Amino acid sequence: MPAKKSKLLLSIVIVSFNTAKLTKACLNSVVRKINCSQLLKEKTEIIVVDNASSDDSVDAILNLSKNIDSRQTQHHSILKLIQNKTNQGFGQANNQAAQVAKGKYLLFLNSDTLLKPKSLEVLINTIESQEAKKAHVKLLTASLLNANNSYQHQGGDLPNLLSVFGQWCGLDDWPILGQFFPSIQKKLPKNTLLAHKKPLLITRGWIGATALMIEKENFLNLDGFDKQIFMYGEDLDLCWRAHQLGWQSAIATSSFVVHFGSQSSSDTNAKTKEIQALFYFFKKYFSAWQTKILFILIAFGCFLRYLAFKLQNKSSIATFYKELGIDLLHKKYQ
Repeated sequence: MPAKKSKLLLSIVIVSFNTAKLTKACLNSVVRKINCSQLLKEKTEIIVVDNASSDDSVDAILNLSKNIDSRQTQHHSILKLIQNKTNQGFGQANNQAAQVAKGKYLLFLNSDTLLKPKSLEVLINTIESQEAKKAHVKLLTASLLNANNSYQHQGGDLPNLLSVFGQWCGLDDWPILGQFFPSIQKKLPKNTLLAHKKPLLITRGWIGATALMIEKENFLNLDGFDKQIFMYGEDLDLCWRAHQLGWQSAIATSSFVVHFGSQSSSDTNAKTKEIQALFYFFKKYFSAWQTKILFILIAFGCFLRYLAFKLQNKSSIATFYKELGIDLLHKKYQ
């Protein structure tokens, strides 16, 4: 007898680590948007994976789950919690949830986010539209906003020596011409501010996993996030592998998610982890001589940034890039 097909349309996956207040706010935002949606109500589940938080995250999630379920008329529990005894890292925690998710689509959502109205519906409708047209866009993300509702850049060109050079040597910051240089971190075009007036996709070589939607079957076919990446770079790696299959990644400019950012680590620590992930990526996919040039390019980029921030009297960040450049030259990251 064939297995009963799941009626769930969407599984929202949130990884929690010592962000109790933010996680609770995120979950409340998600539940409100689900309950206000005819498309998603009673067709969505939320799976939270807690990576051995030492704060009161677990208690907050469990209490919220009880309150939510007491108000629900549906037969399945809308909020489920997976508790890890040790910190498994961001990618592996998401992989855990994906294995047990019952929705057709997965939405990997950071705990430090808040959903804007219709953000979920836009993502679902867009990815279903792409699927109906047999288009190549298989990975989709929302437009990210800062806390003040200004646009937050995400994603960019896939890594190679040219896109690393464009980012770390500041070519992508040049007025007008900057948009034509390849860069791992790509800035949004100025007309994006008007994009919400009509549905629009901006394709990228890679997109962030802050609010990333993908069909569950496609995610499993990619073998999920790289288990060797603890945190930072797992989204870039996933998009690279998807690109090898001819799949595209895109930003849905009429879906909006507020992202507070760097809540589980400091900005400087995040930048260091991103660089380490880039070195891992090059060692995984590129030749040894390209990886050696990568060290030189980023070390040179650190020197340029040190000078730039020094001239702006931003001594703290200038010192960070100086020390980072010295560490690179001493082959600390090899």
